[in-house]
Amino acid sequence: MSKALTTVVIIAVLTSLLAVIVDLPSPTPYSPFNNGSLGYSELVEISNAQVISTINDVESLDRGGTVLILPLVKELSNETYSIFKELVSEGLTIIVLDEKGYSNSLLKHLGINAYVSNQTVLDEISKLNDRFHPIIKVLIQGGNSSYIDVVMYKPSYIVVSNKVLGGVVGTTSSYAYADTDGNGYYSIGEVMKSYIVIHSWNVGRGKVVLISDLDLWSNDLIVKEGNAKLLKYIVGSERTFMLTLGLEIGLIDGIKFVFMKFRLSRYYGSGLLPLIGFLILMAVLMVVRYAERGQRKV
Repeated sequence: MSKALTTVVIIAVLTSLLAVIVDLPSPTPYSPFNNGSLGYSELVEISNAQVISTINDVESLDRGGTVLILPLVKELSNETYSIFKELVSEGLTIIVLDEKGYSNSLLKHLGINAYVSNQTVLDEISKLNDRFHPIIKVLIQGGNSSYIDVVMYKPSYIVVSNKVLGGVVGTTSSYAYADTDGNGYYSIGEVMKSYIVIHSWNVGRGKVVLISDLDLWSNDLIVKEGNAKLLKYIVGSERTFMLTLGLEIGLIDGIKFVFMKFRLSRYYGSGLLPLIGFLILMAVLMVVRYAERGQRKV
């Protein structure tokens, strides 16, 4: 009986620890499991995106009618970019969020003559609160062109060699400037003009949308201006996935992903683990009580 009791207690303790870990907020910037200001939990919720973590998950996606959100805080392999090229040519829409230029190799693989500059754009005139949050006017081209105003945080600018604008193009006001010396202020010699910070291209049967800011759809900014509206427009009613391969995912994120994958929890924590822990603890109490009754009879 003592071995059984020990086993039950160990299981209860481990389950309780897992419940605590799963319910801990993720500190990882731009993680879909982070519900803080820098997290993407609201992005996942609004777009109804499914989180995936490997290139094998990407290869199994349907080509047409599918949107893949790809935030990048590091470079991926050329082999991975080649897979993206194949999928996009067959109908996949990929939304790339990158402000450091990690997507430049991907753009080359896709045959897109453009790159992310890795130079911050500030705006003293068209802004939300401060120059680090420029207001971006996004042109939605189509039968009836329209605009959506969004707010970004320290975006880089995109250099597009050809002047053919895609279906979605976001630009700063004419008073924006690239902070080339990195001092956070306008300096003599820095060029003041309208900069491209969002651009899209049709590639094969698919589409690529490049956003040179990771914060556009962060929990902090997604509720500002028309940020959520732009997300809903691009995603539409298509099946949407977020790939975490380009993020620096931590231990807590990994554990949350495992439990989410097996439907033991959603993005913010577990509703099932505490219940399991409670039931196991109840089982422990029953075993202890049974053992005590057995000792009295002896």
